[in-house]
Amino acid sequence: MIRTEGLTMRFGGLTALNGVSLELRPGELFSVIGPNGSGKSTLFNVITGIYRPTGGEVYLDNTRVTGKSPMELNRSGVARTFQNIRLFSSMSVFENVMTGSMVRSEVSLLGDLFGSRRSRDPHEAARKRAWEALEMVGLTDKADLSATELSYGDQKRLEIARALATDPKLLMLDEPVAGLNAEERASITQLVDRLHKGGMPILLIEHDMRMVMGISDRIMVLHYGKAIAMGTPAEIANDPKVISAYLGETGATA
Repeated sequence: MIRTEGLTMRFGGLTALNGVSLELRPGELFSVIGPNGSGKSTLFNVITGIYRPTGGEVYLDNTRVTGKSPMELNRSGVARTFQNIRLFSSMSVFENVMTGSMVRSEVSLLGDLFGSRRSRDPHEAARKRAWEALEMVGLTDKADLSATELSYGDQKRLEIARALATDPKLLMLDEPVAGLNAEERASITQLVDRLHKGGMPILLIEHDMRMVMGISDRIMVLHYGKAIAMGTPAEIANDPKVISAYLGETGATA
């Protein structure tokens, strides 16, 4: 699945990641937690090719993918959502998901314009994937609405649907319940848990500890760019280093 070895990311004099290694196993839900500024989003951005690491490597299915572009990684089966929702406001719900499903389609611009059979077949497959993704997240009844007409919780669902429409090997979720009310958080948590139990490997960043502790197989804790703990939810909940990091006590280091 996905593996990192000694990932380091520096921005000038700031070290955002310092030798971070992890391995997501097939079918696993692996969560990355830590206080604000601990390096969680930087880790996601390095894995998905937004940043090229200062040091270390990223592997997908034992193939080195360090430095590959986000599009290359997406075509290789890595899909992600963002902490700040990135939807196309001028498009419908269905059209937003189609932008994800088309990543897997081999369609030329001229074929698309003139409606050749070669282009129609990939379009049909893409439309099928898009509709299936909407079914997975429970948005088929809102397919024709503008993305901006959705509630914030449904916009989060839509972003997950667009990621699923790429037919990923790995789903990376960056704070999927951030900013949601209690009912919406519970609903998204159930969705993520259902995807996981259906066999989807998931790498999750989240601050909601109820969600993380309730559905994760394993958890890694980052603090000032370093991994200070890794283990099951029970092991993490009782780790003194983790408790110190979240309480802000001095000496909370690896």
